Amino acid sequence: MVFLIAAKRYSNRSNQRSSFHVPSFKNNYVKTFALSLVMAFFMVFTLYGLYGMLAVRDIPIPYAVALLIFAVLFVIGYEFFDSRLANKKSALAVGFVFSLFLTIVLIALINFGLMAYHGDVTGIGWEKFIIAFAVCLIISVLLLKYAENY
Repeated sequence: MVFLIAAKRYSNRSNQRSSFHVPSFKNNYVKTFALSLVMAFFMVFTLYGLYGMLAVRDIPIPYAVALLIFAVLFVIGYEFFDSRLANKKSALAVGFVFSLFLTIVLIALINFGLMAYHGDVTGIGWEKFIIAFAVCLIISVLLLKYAENY
């Protein structure tokens, strides 16, 4: 969801002239490929972090820190969606789901970083990584194209 919002904002800004202009992103192929690569790596790292958390059945950070991350993201998410949605209850629910999702993603990325630091990622195998990356690359392109039409 965050990627969809960022891609939508980027696509709106690409039509405007700015003082800092990267000429390679003028080409839609390069822009789509670069954004989908970043999104695919982000998705694969998150999936492997979730896999590691499910294998150990614990989170890599203390629960108090996880709750603090959730609380900060909930306040930010609620204020963001409160200004964009007419109903306060729906803004509360969407802010809750948004913050819960982002908290899980952040904890999974932290877990993947710790797994990579300790060398636990090598046991997964490069073939599974390539397959997961290919699937996430396809999904990221579909999400980007969906965000352009949304």
